[in-house]
Amino acid sequence: MSEEIVIHLGQDAMKTLALLSAPLLLGTLVIGLIVSVFQALTQINEKYSDLCSQDDCGGDYSNFSRAMDAGYNEFLHYEFI
Repeated sequence: MSEEIVIHLGQDAMKTLALLSAPLLLGTLVIGLIVSVFQALTQINEKYSDLCSQDDCGGDYSNFSRAMDAGYNEFLHYEFI
């Protein structure tokens, strides 16, 4: 095999690899962006939910926040084997 053929085969292999992996990578990128935006929005909501009581805000954010804290604290105190 000559050097030109080897270079050409390598380039074709790289193009094929890029074309095959692009849909999976783009889908993962979109899902990751959606999840990160959702996490950022819910974190902001949780941050401000402690500033008002249930009567002031008209919602049940304080009970949700306490339930989430309880689950997180339980996870922190779990003894791993």
